Amino acid sequence: MAQRSGMKYMTIVVKHHDGFHLWDTQFSDFKITITPFGRDYLKELIDACHAAGLPVGLYYSQRDWYHPDYEPIDTNTVHSISDPPYYESLPGKRVTAGAKHKNILTISSKRFENY
Repeated sequence: MAQRSGMKYMTIVVKHHDGFHLWDTQFSDFKITITPFGRDYLKELIDACHAAGLPVGLYYSQRDWYHPDYEPIDTNTVHSISDPPYYESLPGKRVTAGAKHKNILTISSKRFENY
């Protein structure tokens, strides 16, 4: 159907910032295989794209708003403001990621081992 509609490739959001995974992963219970759908949607879609010769891209967000190690900003270096980006650095401080945030990057790099 994708090819008949004129698509030349497909890009799939496989994990958004909210942390929901479209495949069966051991790293989280927030995944499609424990929903009523109950299957690995991502595998099915990638297999179908490969079978049809349709290139497929995966968009994976390393950010995970609900992960306990999600600290994109060290709150000791900023104070809140009402306008975007909703923070500014404290005098004499450089804005950096929080100490635990490096764990997010390490975890994220291991999640696609089956693909």
